[in-house]
Amino acid sequence: MSRRDNVPTQQAGEYLAAAELARAGATCATFAGNVRHFDLIASGPGGYVPVQVKAKRAGDWQLNIEDFAEVTFAGDKQIVGTPRPAPVPGLFYVFVHIGTYGSDEFFVLDWLIVLREAECCGPGHHVLSSTFLALAGESPGA
Repeated sequence: MSRRDNVPTQQAGEYLAAAELARAGATCATFAGNVRHFDLIASGPGGYVPVQVKAKRAGDWQLNIEDFAEVTFAGDKQIVGTPRPAPVPGLFYVFVHIGTYGSDEFFVLDWLIVLREAECCGPGHHVLSSTFLALAGESPGA
C-alpha cells in the first residue's frame, strides 16, 4: 500500500484522537502531518502534551525501531543498540483502531511504554499488536 493510500486512515485517526481528547476535556490542535514527531497538541489546566497518533483499519500498527533505538549493521545482521530519548518531552502515543462508525478503539501510551515494547521485540519495523495495547493501554473513554 502506498503512502497516499494511507493518508485517509492517518487523517481520520488524528481527527478521531483529537475528538476523543476534546470529549475528555482537552483542547486540541492538529497539524495535518506537518510536524515531525507529533500530530497534535492536547492542552488543559495541567499544561500541554504532544501526541503522536498511529491509526489502522486492520492488522497491527507498524513502528520503525530506528525511532526508538540506535541501529547499526554488521554485514546482514541488524543490531539494536542504545535506546533513544523521547524526541520531545512528555510525548504520548494514541493508537487508533478505526472500526465501523461508533466502534473505534483508542489506546493511550506514554513514550516509555512504547519504547520498552519496541526494545524487547527486536529489529526492523516493529509491530504493536492490539493484544499488547489492550493490556498496556488505556482508552480515553475508559
